[in-house]
Parts: sequence; structure tokens; C-alpha cells
Amino acid sequence: MSSNADFVHLHLHTEYSLLDACCRLDKLMSKAAKLEFPAIATFAQSFANTIAYSEDIGFLQDGAALKSDPNKIDMVTFVTAHEIAHQWWGHGVGWQNYHDQWLSEGFSQYFAALYASSFRGDDVFQGVLRRMRRWAINESDQGPVSLGYRVGHIKDDGRAFRAIVYNKGAMVLHMLRQLVGDDAFFSGLRRFYLSSRFRKVGTEDFRFAMQEASGQDLERYFERWIYSTALPKAAFSWRTETRPDGPRALLHVEQTGAVLKVTRAISVAKLMLAD
Repeated sequence: MSSNADFVHLHLHTEYSLLDACCRLDKLMSKAAKLEFPAIATFAQSFANTIAYSEDIGFLQDGAALKSDPNKIDMVTFVTAHEIAHQWWGHGVGWQNYHDQWLSEGFSQYFAALYASSFRGDDVFQGVLRRMRRWAINESDQGPVSLGYRVGHIKDDGRAFRAIVYNKGAMVLHMLRQLVGDDAFFSGLRRFYLSSRFRKVGTEDFRFAMQEASGQDLERYFERWIYSTALPKAAFSWRTETRPDGPRALLHVEQTGAVLKVTRAISVAKLMLAD
């Protein structure tokens, strides 16, 4: 076996093990096979226990880019993680119709990002999220997540489909995680997976599982982020006050467009105010 092939099979094993650990679902397969085909087409696809790739994906490289830059995760590794995640999301749990396709592609995209976090750390994870978010925002007017493979279909625009169903779908999961917290999020995912395994299910099944886990009504969240193309717009203002216990900075945030349920981390720096 060549060193390149060793590299590929090592990553199949490593990524499967780490994805299994972060999902904490169950082990659907004891091993995975990688099948590389000539570049008569350019795609990767997950079958049960087998991941098929076009040679254009880049497996003929020796992984030098991965090893040389600790701030990036290379395409080969990310695609492999995405396709292995389909063993749970796509094969383990199927989607009812095109409206629910994000349960396969959006979930696998997010779990590939979770693998990037485990494999390369939070800085790389945040970089992956920024790229997904930027691409999803740029294509947001092409249709809602619930449009599935029909996004970009008329114009034969595969980029729009991937931006919305893959990347926006993944970002919807990440924002949901921020909204309900890690414990409820991963508990809800396990609840959804175990109750839906080897069946075709829909978005509402996932919403109900997350509501049970979090104790929150998520109907409005899903309505806005899955079935709508609206994006939040906000206006910010701030001022400082002097109080008996010291100076304070007050931040005011107001949504100016369609009202969406959003979570936003705000970094606060210590203000050094002159006397």
C-alpha cells in the first residue's frame, strides 16, 4: 500500500472514530471503505459503509497542506468527515422529501465542522463557520432551506444549492445549539437519531425532539430559519454612564427588519476611561 493510500485510510479510521465520539450515537459500521473513481465526474458520495470520491477531490496529494498549516483544514479531510457523517445523517436517518434534505446535508456539513473542531481546534472551527455563514448569506435570496435540491435548479446553479442546504442548514444547527445550550442540543440530537433510526423523517420530527430536550417552543425559530429566506438586520448604539460604583457602557441592539430569533455573542473589552 502506498504512503498516499496509508494517509487516506488512516483518516477514514480517525475521522470515523472522532465523529462517533462527538455524536455519541451508535456505531453503524465497524469499518469504512474508500473508493476512488476517475475524474469523469467531480463529486463525493456516501453509500452504506463505502465512501466514493472523484480523483479530482485530491486524494493523490500527500496531505502536506494539512500538515503545514495548523489554521486550516484541507478539503480532503473535510469532505471525508462530511461523507462519513452521512452514515448517521442520510443512511441511519433518512429524509422524507426534498423539503427535509437538510436533515442529511446540513447535518453532515455541521458534523464535519465539529470534526474540524476536534481535529484542529476552535480557531479552525470558527473559520469554517465564517466561510459557511458568508456563503449562505451571499446566496440567501435563492430560496429557503426547505426548498432542498430545488434551490438553484432552474439556473442549474449547484453553488446556490450547497450554500443554502449544506451551509445555511449547518448554521441553523449551530445557532440552535447556541440558543438551547450544548446539553440540550446534543441530547436532542441523540433523541432525534435514536427515535428516527432507519426511518424517513421530516423537519417537524427534529423540531419536536429539540423542543422536548430544551423545554423551549422552537416553532418560530424553525419557521424563520428553515422555511423563510429572511435575514436579520440590526442597528447598534452605545453610550457610557458614570455610576456610584463606576463607569458603565450600555449597548442597545434593535432588529430593524423581519424579527428573527437570533443569538449573538458580544465581546466586551474593559474600558479605560479618563478622569
